[in-house]
Amino acid sequence: MKYIFLPFLNNSEGKNWRSSLEESFKENEGKSLTDEINNIRQENGLKLNNKEEYIEKLHAKKSARQIIWLDKLAAETERVFRLECEKLTGDKLDSKKTTVIAALPEFFWYDINDNDKHKTDIINYHKPIYAANLINYLLGNKNPLVKLTADYPNLIFFAGTAMWKYLDPENKEDIYNTLMIFGGGKLLKVWTKVNISTIDGFCDLSQSKVMKDKIGYGTTNGIPAVSFNGKTFVFDICLDFSIEPGESPLSSKLFSGNSDVNLLISSGMPVDSAKLSLMSSPLLFRCDGNGSDNAYAEIRDKSGTVNIRPTSIGCLEINM
Repeated sequence: MKYIFLPFLNNSEGKNWRSSLEESFKENEGKSLTDEINNIRQENGLKLNNKEEYIEKLHAKKSARQIIWLDKLAAETERVFRLECEKLTGDKLDSKKTTVIAALPEFFWYDINDNDKHKTDIINYHKPIYAANLINYLLGNKNPLVKLTADYPNLIFFAGTAMWKYLDPENKEDIYNTLMIFGGGKLLKVWTKVNISTIDGFCDLSQSKVMKDKIGYGTTNGIPAVSFNGKTFVFDICLDFSIEPGESPLSSKLFSGNSDVNLLISSGMPVDSAKLSLMSSPLLFRCDGNGSDNAYAEIRDKSGTVNIRPTSIGCLEINM
């Protein structure tokens, strides 16, 4: 079986691609709603009857804008990956001979931060998506990544993580960091990060501590594994792969069977040979949002050997 890895490289090119999308959105599709949102903020509830009315009105406008933004981001993301898939020919499109694995990094899906919220007091804060928009759009059939995996039956898409939250009357933020996996024209799995670190957007800059009260718990269940095209994939989100020295990755602890590939979706999580030797899979496919070791994507085997690292967005192949 041949594996083809299609990772999004969040290097300077990838970061500029996404930031350009945000700027274009704020100046075009999202401008009128952003103006309305800012007008509501300026009112600050003074012209409304109560705080609840103010929050309800603000959230309604932000939610409407968020859907348009997610639609733009998802459509452009799908376009980039479809162009790569269109380059595949022959055996690379044959499910009996090839499995194609696409991946996005950690913290890929989040709302635009048009008012610089928490810019000066929280490290790596990402404005979360509302739960309803996560469920109804990103996890639903409207997400164009669903159709992409339907059009390419041997494609499984580890679609990065989404920062999201439930809304409540107190405007409290319980934020979750959740991985989405698509394949065969449907949602295969969602999995929420278990071990939180200071890069997750909860670290108070003034006190350098993780603010546990802002972290959402209770959404992770089952096991971090999925079967596709006759192969078993286990997966970890960043720190879940490397919690303590000498300990196996969380996926290896929770999944007791044999797995073929370990996906690592991360943002600044370099891995060493000692940790790789403890994973249950013979191969690690890593897609990283930060690349602290200058690797934004790579394929490594259990011994720690670097099989391949890309230098541009493109196609990585390995035979097993």
